[in-house]
Amino acid sequence: MKQNSKKLNSFNDLKKIKNQLKLNPSVEKNKSYFTNNYFKKVKLKDGDSEFKSYFLDNHVINILQKVSHRKIRNLVNEFKNIRNEETSRTLQLRFILHSICNKLRLKFGAKMLSFIHDLPIVTRPNENFEIHNNLQDVDLSEDYDIESYSIVKEYRKIFIGFERLEYNDQPYMIVCDRNGYLQARINDLGFLEEDFINRLKFNLFDMIKDGEFSYVGAILNCYCSICSRELTVPESIYYGIGPICRGDYYFR
Repeated sequence: MKQNSKKLNSFNDLKKIKNQLKLNPSVEKNKSYFTNNYFKKVKLKDGDSEFKSYFLDNHVINILQKVSHRKIRNLVNEFKNIRNEETSRTLQLRFILHSICNKLRLKFGAKMLSFIHDLPIVTRPNENFEIHNNLQDVDLSEDYDIESYSIVKEYRKIFIGFERLEYNDQPYMIVCDRNGYLQARINDLGFLEEDFINRLKFNLFDMIKDGEFSYVGAILNCYCSICSRELTVPESIYYGIGPICRGDYYFR
């Protein structure tokens, strides 16, 4: 049986199909929430020290201002003040901070990290800047968390956070309502996962674009949708249901 296929004779034909797709609501639901990818190629190389990074200094500063580790944020503040100087301290800070950022890229993927890079930086209350003289104390193998945020627009309030699953090693962004119940799960490419296509009842794009951001902290309070207990394990947060309720729920 011969399949019907449209022949494209001009650029205008392609434009018509594109416009039709824009009108299709089912296609809109599959639109990626992570629209940028800044870190496809290596941006910075130093042949003498074999130092390389996927980031520019501005990228590093904007991303690491959003990690939960206060000492790292202090190093970022120091680096902002001396990054144009050619000193051993500057080189040390650059190496440490770029190394952490490259680790975060491996942890979350380039598209999700680009999304985090674009999040508004929220001023934290009573955070004093400190210089740490001994940079050898910084453990580059440590796992660094990206902070969570609340977003308020008009009457609606949501929380977003970033996790990585232990059982399949996949990163994702979670969206919870004001009561801590899971509303959406978005994978590292920026797509809303199928289970949540009909559950998400508001426009997440508009919330992120126009909402008022506030700092929440490294651990997002997420609650079991069955028993309302707080969830702390990434796998439970991923499902929105704790391990005991998951067992009972699927058993029934």
